[in-house]
Amino acid sequence: NQTVTGQVVSVLQSAGHFWLQSADVADWGLPLTQAVLDDQGRLAIDALPEVKVAYDSANLRLLIDVPPAWLPKQVLGRDGLPAHPARSSQGLVFNYDIYSTHAARGPSQTSTWNELRGFNRLGVFSSTGVLRQISGGSARYQRYDTRWSFADEERMLTWEAGDLVTRGPAWSSAVRLGGLQLSRDFSLRPDIVSYPMPQLAGQSAVPGAVDLFVNGYRASQGPVAAGPFVLNDVPMINGAGEAVIVVTDAQGRQVSTTVPFYVSSALLKPGLSDYAVSGGALRRNYGWRDFDYGRLAAQGSWRYGVHEGLTLEGHAEAAAGLGLVGAGSVLRLGQAGVLNLAWSSSRHATGWGSQQTLGYQYNKRNFNISAQHRRNSGNFVDLGGIEWPEPPN
Repeated sequence: NQTVTGQVVSVLQSAGHFWLQSADVADWGLPLTQAVLDDQGRLAIDALPEVKVAYDSANLRLLIDVPPAWLPKQVLGRDGLPAHPARSSQGLVFNYDIYSTHAARGPSQTSTWNELRGFNRLGVFSSTGVLRQISGGSARYQRYDTRWSFADEERMLTWEAGDLVTRGPAWSSAVRLGGLQLSRDFSLRPDIVSYPMPQLAGQSAVPGAVDLFVNGYRASQGPVAAGPFVLNDVPMINGAGEAVIVVTDAQGRQVSTTVPFYVSSALLKPGLSDYAVSGGALRRNYGWRDFDYGRLAAQGSWRYGVHEGLTLEGHAEAAAGLGLVGAGSVLRLGQAGVLNLAWSSSRHATGWGSQQTLGYQYNKRNFNISAQHRRNSGNFVDLGGIEWPEPPN
């Protein structure tokens, strides 16, 4: 197929066929089980189905044309983005934002939001709060969050201790805890794409060049040898789109293939897991009291990519007097969007309760639609709905 193999081999032309040693063509990917062999172990290369052979006597070349699908598959472009390991140093940062109001009648007020952050190779420690000063009164400092976190870039894990917000699937409720949390964090590795990307493939009968256009824009360009190929240089896209693969041979002839696709970041690649586990004391009266923590609670979530169009989800919560379990899924409907389903059941002092969630999303370049329906029974309670004392006046 016009690709130079670099091999110098012995060829016998006899009885109207070209005979080669089977060992010389073993790496070409040809269906040798269909070959005609002589008593010397040679095969008639032109006797294979759909194979054409010509001899260029002037240049001592044997020109063989086989179906492109027989040739080895090529992977064009890099698989993912380049990895750049993060570097850590040590330092101290103080951020602040001052807001002041002065009224002709009534009290004036000045508030200063501030964050103190220290970091080194062991992680990041931060504390945030607001200092308020009302004319005629004393200044008061309101603490918000105090937390330590550590990012394990290699394993894509984030450890947190202190005041934190729990992580979980979209159909669960996030709550504030004073405790510990371990979670998968794909944002630590920008070189890894966690959701399935379209598999763009084609084949070229002869060596040439291949161009990839995604939604009308050229995404990549490069040479291609004869045979099937897979393109990895697909931009990080989301939603519905269209890819066009253009193969051009040495004579300028072009073959175009159009491939529609739908990509959703709500899905996980097959075999990839996402999880979060947290435990501690529930934070109460946030923004009113500095250290108001209630009953102990724990929460865990897990997501797993079954295949490119299906991701399964699980969620559980526990506290004194409360237990909750739930399961859900994210399903890609071909090119028609993504459907998400979830069901949860809780046990509280008020009795058993349930929650059902149904959602649909469709994104395109100039159009998107999203619908979400959640239905709770009267007795359904989760960590975010437990009754707490009213905040102070």
